Amino acid sequence: MPGADLRLLVLAGGWPWCTAVDLASGAFVRARWTGEPTGRWADGAVLDTYDVVLGRVADDQGVADAARPESVVLAGPPRVVGHLRPRQADRWLRPLLHPRREPLLGLAGPAAPYWTLTGDRPSLGLVAPGRLLLYRAAAGAFCRFRWTGRDHQLPLTPAAAHRVPRRPRRLVVALTPPQDGYCHKVVAAVL
Repeated sequence: MPGADLRLLVLAGGWPWCTAVDLASGAFVRARWTGEPTGRWADGAVLDTYDVVLGRVADDQGVADAARPESVVLAGPPRVVGHLRPRQADRWLRPLLHPRREPLLGLAGPAAPYWTLTGDRPSLGLVAPGRLLLYRAAAGAFCRFRWTGRDHQLPLTPAAAHRVPRRPRRLVVALTPPQDGYCHKVVAAVL
C-alpha cells in the first residue's frame, strides 16, 4: 500500500535498487527508488548483505512489469536500521528456498521471451546447490552449478561478483529486464 513502511533484509543492492526479503511477509522484494544520491549514497556506498533497511512505499508504482512481479517503488532511498548475522538471516531465507525438483524460476532454459511472461511466476529464487563453482573469464564473472539434473552456468551481476563470501552456500537467481526481447537468468547475490 502506498505510504506503508517496509522493513527489508537486503540480499544485494546499491544505488538505486536492492533485492531483499520483506520482514513482515517473508516474501522476496525488488525495491527501487528515485532521486539523486545524497549523504552516504553520494560517496558510492552500497547496501551490505544482511543489512536491515526501512523504506516507505511510493504513491506512484508505475506500470506493473510481468518480468519482475516482486517490484516495489520506494519514495526515497531506504535507511539502514540494523544488520543481521548470517545465522540470524537464515530463519528468513530457509522458507524461500526453491523446491529441489523444479526448474529455476519455473523456466527450463537460461532465458524466456519477455512477451511470454505473465507475472504469475516469481522472478527471484533462492537456491542451495550441492556444489558450485565461481569463476572469472574475459566476459565477466560466472557461476556453474547443477540443478534438477542439469548443469547451469549463469553470469553474476556486478553486485554479486563484488561480494562473494568465503564459503558460498546459496544463490539468489533473478530474471533480468528484457534485453533484445528476452529476460535472462542471472545470479543476483551469492550468500
